[in-house]
Amino acid sequence: STPKYLNTKPPHFVFNLDRQKPDRNIVVVTEGDFDAISIDGIALGNNTLSEEQASIIKQLKKKTILLPDADHAGNELIEPAIREGWSVSFPEWMAEFKDANAATVKYGRAFVLQSVIQSATDNATRIKVLAKKYLRG
Repeated sequence: STPKYLNTKPPHFVFNLDRQKPDRNIVVVTEGDFDAISIDGIALGNNTLSEEQASIIKQLKKKTILLPDADHAGNELIEPAIREGWSVSFPEWMAEFKDANAATVKYGRAFVLQSVIQSATDNATRIKVLAKKYLRG
C-alpha cells in the first residue's frame, strides 16, 4: 500500500515541541503531525509512546492531555497515558471524526481545543470506559 505521505524523523521524536510556549500550562499529545498542527499540540508520530518520548514530554512540566485517534490504533496509547499520569480526552465530536484535524476543518481550532480540554479526565476507570465507546476499529 502507498502511504499518505513520506516522513523521516529521528527515533523517539516529538513533533511540534518548539511551539509549546512557557506561558501555557497544558500540552495536548496527538498521534499525528497534522492533528498537532491543527490544535497547536505535540505529536508522537504513531500510536506508541517510547520511554524517551515520555521523558521529553515530562520535561515540559505541563498538564498533559492525550487525544488519541478515534480508531482501534488509538487504544494502544491508553495504558501508557494512564501509566504516565496523563489525562485522556474523548470529545463528543469523536463520534463523527477520527481525529483533531478532521474536527478542526469543520469546527475550527478554538472549539476543538476547548472541547479537548473540557473532555479530559484522569480517572483510569472512566478513561477505559470512554475508550470502549469512542475508539472503534
